[in-house]
Amino acid sequence: MLDVFDHLPHGHPLAGAMLRRQLLSRTCSWAIATPSTIRWIVRCASGAGLLEVGAGTGYWAARLRQAGADIVATDAHGVEHNGFAGGFQHARTEVCSAVDAVRRYPGRTLMLLWPPKDDPMAAQALRAYQGDSFLYVGEGPGGMCADTAFFAELERGWLPAAIAPLTVRWLGHRDRPTLYRRRRRAVRTSRRP
Repeated sequence: MLDVFDHLPHGHPLAGAMLRRQLLSRTCSWAIATPSTIRWIVRCASGAGLLEVGAGTGYWAARLRQAGADIVATDAHGVEHNGFAGGFQHARTEVCSAVDAVRRYPGRTLMLLWPPKDDPMAAQALRAYQGDSFLYVGEGPGGMCADTAFFAELERGWLPAAIAPLTVRWLGHRDRPTLYRRRRRAVRTSRRP
């Protein structure tokens, strides 16, 4: 893991030259999309289409498309109504709720990147999703992503299958690109008395 400083203390001679996380987050993404992470996600998708819900500016979708991925990016808010995006857009993002997106594109691998903290969107999307592979880039329980229902759903129904080998992230954050596989569903057999 490589941690990237997002600022220097006020008054430091280089403070003005540092890239600030908030500005980059608004124009790009809350997570850093390095070429190695993008290639890792494309390999994890194994040719299957991806569905990103909560895509915001479409930054990751644009990077993944450049790398050859087939991806549909969706967000509940158009970029002009998204308080995080600042009006910036990197890729066309279809406006629909996460649950509607999962239902509309059932054959794609679900991808969530830094879902909003204390927002039910991530848990709702994961519950509605019927696929067997799921890509998540974000912090774990107690961090700055999703809500407790999402992490309970993740724990109950999913197992980590792979973690990106090299991740660049903002200093002080613990996000990691992780591929999850659905836990095997119990097969019920009926017994006749």
